[in-house]
Amino acid sequence: GVLLRRLLQDPVLEGVSHIIVDEVHERNVDTDFLLSILRDVLRQRTDLRLLLMSATMNTSLFVDYFGTGTPVLSIPGFTYPVTCHYLKHVLDVTGTTDKVSDDAINYRLVVSLVEYLVDTGDNGGAGEGAMLIFMPGVQEIKSTIRELLQSRVASALVAYPLHGALPGHEQCTIK
Repeated sequence: GVLLRRLLQDPVLEGVSHIIVDEVHERNVDTDFLLSILRDVLRQRTDLRLLLMSATMNTSLFVDYFGTGTPVLSIPGFTYPVTCHYLKHVLDVTGTTDKVSDDAINYRLVVSLVEYLVDTGDNGGAGEGAMLIFMPGVQEIKSTIRELLQSRVASALVAYPLHGALPGHEQCTIK
């Protein structure tokens, strides 16, 4: 969204040297539209570098689209072990007896789980780390942060909202 708005005001992206589009395998109207515009911009700006990233990208699709001579780099990634825990486990370890519904976010359960993880250091033995909590929208992100910063483990937390509507000056504060 941010780049598309920028392109409306600056169609050749003057002063931009590189553009990174991550998770390009997640095809949607915005991304496809963006790539269509960027292909035209690249024809005018041979100095502009476009990096398309994805762990599961069909590279031939993008090479065909952007033209022969499009370099492809395959960088072996480091995979971290992932353990799936299901809702029953989360309810057990947090001692939560609240009714869980698909229709509403149970912020108390989210806070209880974060408190459990902070209290136990249960992060797969990785030492200090970070948590990503995915929420469906900006208001839900704000509510989650508000609840976490009022929790008993608030002093151990640094919470950053990450979403597409985040103003640039706030993006710059994220480390």
